Amino acid sequence: MNQVEEMCNRILLINHGRVLLYGQLAEIKAEHAEHAVVLECDGLPETLEGAQQVKQHNHTYEIVCRHRARPSRSCAR
Repeated sequence: MNQVEEMCNRILLINHGRVLLYGQLAEIKAEHAEHAVVLECDGLPETLEGAQQVKQHNHTYEIVCRHRARPSRSCAR
């Protein structure tokens, strides 16, 4: 997925001749992110165990957990 992000902002995913996904990459990632949580709060701790990436949008934080980490257990404690 990292290579796709570098090359384009829209993707089309086809499986056995059927369109599975099509649209803006950011929207598709947000809709299908299994290992991410969105929190609305005034702030976060300096470090979050299990967090791969944290994106801040005003008082909203999108926390993407490392591979195989579960948001309920590792990221959002």
